[in-house]
Amino acid sequence: MRLLFFSPQPLGASAEDRAFVSLAREARRVGHRASLLSVAAPGACAALPREVTETVQLPFLPPSMQSTAGAAAFDALDEEDLDRYLEAFERGLVRAAKRFDPQLVHVNYLWLGAAMARSILHDVPVVASCHSVDLENAGRCPQLLRRVIPPVRELQAVFTCTQGESRGAGSAYGIRSDRLQQLCRGVDTQRYRPPETTATASFASAVERWSLPLPVRPTLRVMVLADADDPELPLLINALRSTCEGAGGPIAVLCLDGDAMTSPSEEDGVFVIGASSEEVRAELLRGSHLVIPRGSAAEILGYTLEALACGCRVLLTCEKLTAWPTDEVLAKGVLRVAPEAAAISAAVSELLSRSREGRLDKTALYVASRMSWEAIFRSVERVYAAAL
Repeated sequence: MRLLFFSPQPLGASAEDRAFVSLAREARRVGHRASLLSVAAPGACAALPREVTETVQLPFLPPSMQSTAGAAAFDALDEEDLDRYLEAFERGLVRAAKRFDPQLVHVNYLWLGAAMARSILHDVPVVASCHSVDLENAGRCPQLLRRVIPPVRELQAVFTCTQGESRGAGSAYGIRSDRLQQLCRGVDTQRYRPPETTATASFASAVERWSLPLPVRPTLRVMVLADADDPELPLLINALRSTCEGAGGPIAVLCLDGDAMTSPSEEDGVFVIGASSEEVRAELLRGSHLVIPRGSAAEILGYTLEALACGCRVLLTCEKLTAWPTDEVLAKGVLRVAPEAAAISAAVSELLSRSREGRLDKTALYVASRMSWEAIFRSVERVYAAAL
């Protein structure tokens, strides 16, 4: 099958983008001809994932699905700027479609790009991936819905990750329920897997291999995956510090995703290190007792599944995943608490106590068999076939 994967946003390191790139990679691995097309800002091609085969060059920084530094959000664009944006990537999409002649187009984000693709590619089935941020834009930019709703209602299928996203796509855009396909987020189970020996040895190996500014064998090993500007980070640090004091030693590792932390620091047993690669994160997860994921709903879901795939327990401290996890096997490794210092400290102690009973080996095997990208793509592939 000739599959054109199209991202109207420059592909980056977000959970939504990594998931989309993983689908394209898996499509190629199983034998499909898959082309990955991404919008690119001026001079930014080098920052795109290596899987990208073609780009749509824009003469300006494209608007962002989120309010990020240096890029205007869609609700800040006037009609003239919006038309320039749409015209630029319409030309690129038409050119790529003529050259590649796809049998199906899969668009990342249920937003203007998906609407544009459905409007101009009349003879090709078009499907889209819907994320929470798409629904946030629908609420933030009601003036743009007239451009989005009519075309996206004609999409052959819309993929979501949670019940909330499915409900949101139905209510915000009027997508028919029979066209909504709810699939779990996939996991790279080659990278995120249980430790080959012991968790303690795995953690020590990661610290030594990557020269991390962490104790090699701390009493307890807790990872917080968050942006450095997360407003609840001080609360989490205080809760972990309280747990550290109760255990009588330097025990907690705080690993921050994001660029704000440029140098490591340590205070009262809480070790803070800056942004790390996926390889480093995977090794630390294999050796940790507990993970506290933060960020968007997509990021929290991705971090949670990665931790469970490593056999590591998870503490959720926000309400962004209200409908997940409902699966009994996954739920055994997840505890949800209110974002309050006392509740977090008590939950950390409880989960650490459980971790002494052993790793979540059955949960890790379950994730590997049901939620690997190989397993997820088999379900996606069936939807593709039905859309042809």
